[in-house]
Amino acid sequence: MSAATSSTWRGSRGSAGRAPRGAAPCRSGSREETAAVIRVYQPMLLHGLVQTERYARAVIATNSSLSPADVERLVQARMARQERLTGEDPPTVHLVVEEHVLRARVGGTEVMREQLEHLADLVDQGVAELRVLPTSLGAHPGLGAPLFLMLTPEGGRRPDMIYVETLTDGVFVDEPDRVARYDTTMSELLALALSPSESLSLLGTVVAEL
Repeated sequence: MSAATSSTWRGSRGSAGRAPRGAAPCRSGSREETAAVIRVYQPMLLHGLVQTERYARAVIATNSSLSPADVERLVQARMARQERLTGEDPPTVHLVVEEHVLRARVGGTEVMREQLEHLADLVDQGVAELRVLPTSLGAHPGLGAPLFLMLTPEGGRRPDMIYVETLTDGVFVDEPDRVARYDTTMSELLALALSPSESLSLLGTVVAEL
Protein backbone atom coordinates (compact mmCIF):
# COMPACT_ATOMS: atom_id res chain seq x y z
CA MET A 1 0.00 0.00 0.00
CA SER A 2 1.14 3.52 -0.53
CA ALA A 3 1.94 6.08 2.11
CA ALA A 4 0.30 9.46 2.59
CA THR A 5 -1.77 11.26 5.18
CA SER A 6 -4.26 9.58 7.47
CA SER A 7 -7.72 9.33 5.98
CA THR A 8 -11.23 8.04 6.42
CA TRP A 9 -12.17 4.74 4.84
CA ARG A 10 -15.73 3.78 4.06
CA GLY A 11 -17.27 0.43 3.41
CA SER A 12 -19.89 0.04 0.74
CA ARG A 13 -22.63 0.14 3.36
CA GLY A 14 -21.48 3.43 4.80
CA SER A 15 -19.30 2.28 7.69
CA ALA A 16 -16.43 4.63 8.45
CA GLY A 17 -13.27 4.65 10.50
CA ARG A 18 -9.85 6.22 10.77
CA ALA A 19 -6.67 4.57 9.59
CA PRO A 20 -3.32 6.02 8.52
CA ARG A 21 -2.51 5.27 4.93
CA GLY A 22 0.01 2.47 4.92
CA ALA A 23 -0.99 1.15 8.35
CA ALA A 24 -1.39 -2.52 9.15
CA PRO A 25 -3.70 -4.14 9.10
CA CYS A 26 -4.09 -2.15 5.93
CA ARG A 27 -7.38 -0.51 5.18
CA SER A 28 -8.51 -3.63 3.40
CA GLY A 29 -8.12 -5.21 6.85
CA SER A 30 -9.32 -8.70 7.69
CA ARG A 31 -10.91 -9.08 4.25
CA GLU A 32 -7.43 -9.38 2.77
CA GLU A 33 -6.38 -11.71 5.58
CA THR A 34 -9.16 -14.20 4.80
CA ALA A 35 -9.24 -13.98 1.01
CA ALA A 36 -8.27 -17.15 -0.87
CA VAL A 37 -7.35 -15.22 -4.02
CA ILE A 38 -5.99 -11.67 -4.15
CA ARG A 39 -5.67 -9.93 -7.49
CA VAL A 40 -4.09 -6.50 -7.47
CA TYR A 41 -3.76 -3.73 -10.02
CA GLN A 42 -0.91 -1.57 -8.79
CA PRO A 43 -0.27 1.49 -10.98
CA MET A 44 2.38 3.22 -8.83
CA LEU A 45 4.00 0.85 -6.31
CA LEU A 46 4.51 -2.80 -5.58
CA HIS A 47 1.89 -4.18 -3.22
CA GLY A 48 2.65 -4.27 0.50
CA LEU A 49 2.48 -8.07 0.59
CA VAL A 50 5.59 -8.32 -1.60
CA GLN A 51 7.57 -5.33 -0.34
CA THR A 52 10.96 -5.72 1.29
CA GLU A 53 11.55 -3.96 4.59
CA ARG A 54 13.74 -1.27 3.05
CA TYR A 55 11.35 -0.65 0.15
CA ALA A 56 8.43 -0.40 2.58
CA ARG A 57 10.38 2.01 4.76
CA ALA A 58 11.18 4.22 1.77
CA VAL A 59 7.51 4.27 0.77
CA ILE A 60 6.07 4.91 4.23
CA ALA A 61 8.68 7.57 5.04
CA THR A 62 7.29 9.76 2.25
CA ASN A 63 4.46 10.57 4.66
CA SER A 64 5.77 13.73 6.28
CA SER A 65 3.17 13.57 9.06
CA LEU A 66 4.72 10.40 10.53
CA SER A 67 7.44 10.42 13.16
CA PRO A 68 10.43 8.08 12.72
CA ALA A 69 8.92 5.84 15.40
CA ASP A 70 5.59 5.74 13.54
CA VAL A 71 7.37 4.88 10.29
CA GLU A 72 9.19 2.01 11.96
CA ARG A 73 6.03 0.71 13.61
CA LEU A 74 4.20 0.67 10.30
CA VAL A 75 7.11 -0.99 8.50
CA GLN A 76 7.21 -3.82 11.04
CA ALA A 77 3.43 -4.21 10.89
CA ARG A 78 3.64 -4.48 7.12
CA MET A 79 6.28 -7.17 7.41
CA ALA A 80 4.05 -9.07 9.84
CA ARG A 81 1.22 -9.05 7.27
CA GLN A 82 3.43 -10.96 4.88
CA GLU A 83 3.66 -13.98 7.17
CA ARG A 84 0.43 -15.27 5.67
CA LEU A 85 2.18 -15.82 2.34
CA THR A 86 4.37 -18.53 3.83
CA GLY A 87 1.97 -19.81 6.49
CA GLU A 88 -0.73 -22.43 6.34
CA ASP A 89 -3.30 -22.02 3.58
CA PRO A 90 -1.67 -18.99 1.90
CA PRO A 91 -3.67 -16.96 -0.61
CA THR A 92 -3.08 -17.05 -4.33
CA VAL A 93 -1.67 -13.63 -5.24
CA HIS A 94 -1.75 -12.16 -8.75
CA LEU A 95 0.02 -8.85 -9.30
CA VAL A 96 -0.66 -6.69 -12.34
CA VAL A 97 1.87 -3.86 -12.40
CA GLU A 98 2.94 -1.15 -14.76
CA GLU A 99 6.47 -1.53 -16.15
CA HIS A 100 7.49 1.82 -14.68
CA VAL A 101 6.77 0.42 -11.20
CA LEU A 102 9.66 -1.97 -11.71
CA ARG A 103 11.92 0.76 -13.04
CA ALA A 104 11.22 3.44 -10.43
CA ARG A 105 14.20 3.49 -8.04
CA VAL A 106 12.25 3.71 -4.82
CA GLY A 107 14.76 4.12 -1.98
CA GLY A 108 17.70 4.17 -4.40
CA THR A 109 19.39 1.63 -6.62
CA GLU A 110 20.40 -0.88 -3.94
CA VAL A 111 16.98 -0.87 -2.26
CA MET A 112 15.28 -1.38 -5.61
CA ARG A 113 17.63 -4.16 -6.66
CA GLU A 114 16.92 -5.98 -3.40
CA GLN A 115 13.19 -5.44 -3.90
CA LEU A 116 13.14 -6.77 -7.44
CA GLU A 117 15.25 -9.80 -6.53
CA HIS A 118 12.84 -10.50 -3.67
CA LEU A 119 9.90 -10.24 -6.05
CA ALA A 120 11.61 -12.63 -8.46
CA ASP A 121 12.15 -15.09 -5.61
CA LEU A 122 8.46 -14.95 -4.68
CA VAL A 123 7.49 -15.60 -8.27
CA ASP A 124 9.96 -18.48 -8.59
CA GLN A 125 8.58 -20.02 -5.39
CA GLY A 126 5.02 -19.79 -6.68
CA VAL A 127 4.03 -17.38 -3.91
CA ALA A 128 2.90 -14.73 -6.40
CA GLU A 129 2.26 -14.40 -10.10
CA LEU A 130 3.58 -11.29 -11.82
CA ARG A 131 1.99 -9.80 -14.93
CA VAL A 132 3.59 -6.65 -16.31
CA LEU A 133 1.86 -4.04 -18.46
CA PRO A 134 4.67 -2.84 -20.74
CA THR A 135 5.12 0.87 -21.29
CA SER A 136 4.88 0.24 -25.03
CA LEU A 137 1.16 -0.49 -24.64
CA GLY A 138 0.33 3.17 -24.42
CA ALA A 139 -3.38 3.53 -23.58
CA HIS A 140 -5.02 0.63 -21.77
CA PRO A 141 -8.14 0.01 -19.61
CA GLY A 142 -6.30 0.75 -16.35
CA LEU A 143 -5.29 4.29 -17.25
CA GLY A 144 -6.59 6.66 -14.61
CA ALA A 145 -7.61 3.83 -12.30
CA PRO A 146 -6.36 3.81 -8.70
CA LEU A 147 -4.92 0.84 -6.88
CA PHE A 148 -7.56 -1.82 -6.47
CA LEU A 149 -7.66 -5.28 -4.91
CA MET A 150 -10.06 -7.99 -5.95
CA LEU A 151 -10.75 -10.36 -3.07
CA THR A 152 -12.17 -13.85 -3.64
CA PRO A 153 -13.23 -15.87 -0.57
CA GLU A 154 -12.44 -19.52 0.06
CA GLY A 155 -14.58 -21.63 -2.23
CA GLY A 156 -15.61 -18.64 -4.33
CA ARG A 157 -15.38 -18.69 -8.12
CA ARG A 158 -15.46 -14.92 -8.59
CA PRO A 159 -14.39 -11.94 -6.44
CA ASP A 160 -17.09 -10.76 -4.06
CA MET A 161 -15.36 -7.65 -2.77
CA ILE A 162 -13.23 -4.90 -4.30
CA TYR A 163 -11.05 -2.58 -2.29
CA VAL A 164 -10.24 0.71 -4.04
CA GLU A 165 -7.61 3.04 -2.65
CA THR A 166 -7.48 6.73 -3.47
CA LEU A 167 -5.37 9.53 -2.03
CA THR A 168 -7.75 10.14 0.87
CA ASP A 169 -10.10 7.18 1.08
CA GLY A 170 -10.23 3.41 0.93
CA VAL A 171 -13.58 2.18 -0.37
CA PHE A 172 -15.05 -1.33 -0.26
CA VAL A 173 -17.25 -2.19 -3.22
CA ASP A 174 -19.56 -5.19 -3.00
CA GLU A 175 -22.47 -4.29 -5.29
CA PRO A 176 -22.50 -7.06 -7.94
CA ASP A 177 -22.67 -4.72 -10.94
CA ARG A 178 -19.72 -2.68 -9.75
CA VAL A 179 -17.70 -5.75 -8.79
CA ALA A 180 -18.36 -7.12 -12.28
CA ARG A 181 -17.00 -3.92 -13.84
CA TYR A 182 -13.73 -4.23 -11.94
CA ASP A 183 -13.59 -7.92 -12.84
CA THR A 184 -13.96 -7.03 -16.51
CA THR A 185 -11.24 -4.39 -16.29
CA MET A 186 -8.87 -6.85 -14.62
CA SER A 187 -9.57 -9.42 -17.33
CA GLU A 188 -8.84 -6.83 -20.00
CA LEU A 189 -5.57 -5.87 -18.29
CA LEU A 190 -4.50 -9.50 -18.03
CA ALA A 191 -5.21 -9.98 -21.73
CA LEU A 192 -2.83 -7.12 -22.53
CA ALA A 193 -0.14 -7.89 -19.97
CA LEU A 194 2.99 -9.87 -20.66
CA SER A 195 2.72 -13.56 -19.88
CA PRO A 196 4.10 -14.78 -16.53
CA SER A 197 7.32 -15.99 -18.17
CA GLU A 198 7.71 -12.79 -20.20
CA SER A 199 7.05 -10.72 -17.08
CA LEU A 200 9.72 -12.60 -15.13
CA SER A 201 12.14 -12.15 -18.02
CA LEU A 202 11.50 -8.40 -18.07
CA LEU A 203 11.99 -8.30 -14.31
CA GLY A 204 15.41 -9.93 -14.78
CA THR A 205 16.27 -7.39 -17.48
CA VAL A 206 15.39 -4.49 -15.20
CA VAL A 207 17.52 -5.94 -12.39
CA ALA A 208 20.47 -6.36 -14.76
CA GLU A 209 20.16 -2.72 -15.80
CA LEU A 210 20.36 -1.39 -12.24
